[in-house]
Order: sequence, then C-alpha cells, then structure tokens
Amino acid sequence: MKIILIGHSIGAFVILQLLSNNEIKSRVLKAVLLFPTIERMASSPSGVFVTPFANYCKWPAVLAAHLASFIPERVKENLVKWWFADRKVHTCAIKATLKLVNYRTCDNILTMTRNEMAEVVNLDEQVLYVLVFVE
Repeated sequence: MKIILIGHSIGAFVILQLLSNNEIKSRVLKAVLLFPTIERMASSPSGVFVTPFANYCKWPAVLAAHLASFIPERVKENLVKWWFADRKVHTCAIKATLKLVNYRTCDNILTMTRNEMAEVVNLDEQVLYVLVFVE
C-alpha cells in the first residue's frame, strides 16, 4: 500500500529520517513538509529562547507541574480560563491545556525539546537526495 506522509516542523525532520529507510521510501507516494525544521533548530529565534529553559530549568518546571497537581481541578480550570480570557478559546482547548499540566507531560516535553535542540543541527546531505528522490 502506498502512503502519503505529512509533517510539520520537527515532524518534517522525522519524515526525512523515515525516508532514509528504503523499505519505507518504496511505499511513500508523496511527502509533504510543512514549515520543515531540518537544521539549526537551537539557533532559531524560538530555539534561542527555549534551549536554556529546557537545559537548565527542567527540574524546577517539573516540580512546579507536580505541585500544581495538588491544586483543586476547579481552581486550575479557572486559572486557565483567566489566562485565555482575552482570546476566544473553545472549551476543548481549556480541557486539553489542563491535561498538559502534569509532571510527566512536562518532563517528556522538556526532554524532547532538549533532544531536538541537540540533534537537529546540521543539514544532512542525504536529506537533499531524499527530497529530490521523493519529488
């Protein structure tokens, strides 16, 4: 079966890694890379902002998320609603935000961020070949 891969940002990087596998590449009909992040992630404006936080503030952030688990759900919900008060945000977005306030989620997000900043550095020359091959 042929497949179409669509990836945004770091998802585009993952697609390029997948396309280096000949078995997967033979099944790909098309690959769509939306705003691909494939090099120098840590030196981008967002990367410059988030890298120090992910490297040096991970454990305080995880601790804060853990301490937030002791706050009653209704209070947390009201705090999230207050944060989004000036924007039109659907109720499902508020519920999703509340699920993110979890120490495991915070730990995973910051670990993934640190890994991405360290790994997405130089453009892999094989990536250029893969891009031309798939097109």
